[in-house]
Amino acid sequence: MDSFISLLEGQATRPVAKGSAVIKQGDKQGRLFVLAKGSVEVVVHGTAICTIAKPGAVLGELSALLDTPHNATVNALEDSEFYVIEDAEKFLASNPEAGLFVAKVLAKRLSHLDNYFADLKKEFFRVTNSAQLLAARQISGADAMSAFWEKAEQGLTKHRHHIS
Repeated sequence: MDSFISLLEGQATRPVAKGSAVIKQGDKQGRLFVLAKGSVEVVVHGTAICTIAKPGAVLGELSALLDTPHNATVNALEDSEFYVIEDAEKFLASNPEAGLFVAKVLAKRLSHLDNYFADLKKEFFRVTNSAQLLAARQISGADAMSAFWEKAEQGLTKHRHHIS
């Protein structure tokens, strides 16, 4: 992480006021944002996914690398500062160390999401089987599904810190 930030030293940082959006879901910018100072919350379709406060955290990489709109909104939770890399693809192509760092960040996030989805699928099948047993006992399947969603939220909370 320190070596990635060292690639940006000397560049100006851009201030973002508390409550402001750094990135808006659906926008397309082609930029990388690197947290220099402060904290942000990542929100997808109105649901808070994680909070990030670690200097050097990279944001907007999926949109920049895939040339697609951002799939999340990132809001500053406090007055924050970012290094903004305007042409992410060019920067990463000319800085292999930075490219490798971003690849490792993405691989780590994917690994943790794979584990979360595996846990979610296992819980879904457990609840589905329980719902079938409960139906045989004439207990509401809605109660079983409610328990599933509660477990899913617990799983998201458990895995949330790995996304950042």
